[in-house]
Amino acid sequence: MLHHYKYLLLVLLLFLFGTSAKAQDANKQTLTTQNSLQESFDYLAKMYNDSMQTSPSIYKGDEYKFYASKMLNHPFFYSEDSGLGNISYDGILYQDVQFYYDTHLQQIVVEHDKISYPFTIENNLIDYFVIFEHKYVPLEEDSSGLISEGFYDLLVDGDVKLYAKRHKSIQKEIDDDQLKYWFDDEDKYYVLKDDEYHKVKSKGSVLKVLKDKKKVLKTNIKERGIKFGKTAESGLLLTVEYYNQI
Repeated sequence: MLHHYKYLLLVLLLFLFGTSAKAQDANKQTLTTQNSLQESFDYLAKMYNDSMQTSPSIYKGDEYKFYASKMLNHPFFYSEDSGLGNISYDGILYQDVQFYYDTHLQQIVVEHDKISYPFTIENNLIDYFVIFEHKYVPLEEDSSGLISEGFYDLLVDGDVKLYAKRHKSIQKEIDDDQLKYWFDDEDKYYVLKDDEYHKVKSKGSVLKVLKDKKKVLKTNIKERGIKFGKTAESGLLLTVEYYNQI
């Protein structure tokens, strides 16, 4: 259908250009005809642009089934509601796409008001995506096997990079004869320094990787009151950011 629109648009455009070349000698009837053709061109252009909202390859995929209502929480990154973000897909950047990132299945789930169901897109065609101000990039398995293939949240981008691998696993237990299901966060953090990945999870582990500036970093952590809590994400992020600045 899109190829049909493109063909009609091309024919009308060429015709309009031909008519325009004779405009000085045209009579009122010619001008009326040209105006009519311009209106037809505008109409077809609108149809083409409207169709492009759902025709690109990003708006095609398998239907996504939401989890059973008995789940106590959700598997998505940041929010149980979809977010408006950008997806670079097969070399094309799609902006303001409504989607979720299912961290349990490691899949993007797209919604569109002209498509009656949410659907997943192909992971191997995703160059990167941005949702809730977090940029996710695909990484391949490294030679050591420390990094597995998948999407990683790029928390710090610089000479030294910090990545988070977001994942939620399904847990279950019996409570008062009732079977309960929920998702547990299992985030892991990795520093890329000198083309080598290092797993980090605490102040001690990140300072060990960044040992060439350890003294300065320790002073900065103390002066700024940087805390490494249960996940240590904030502390890791601030420490790697400062490392890249000094």
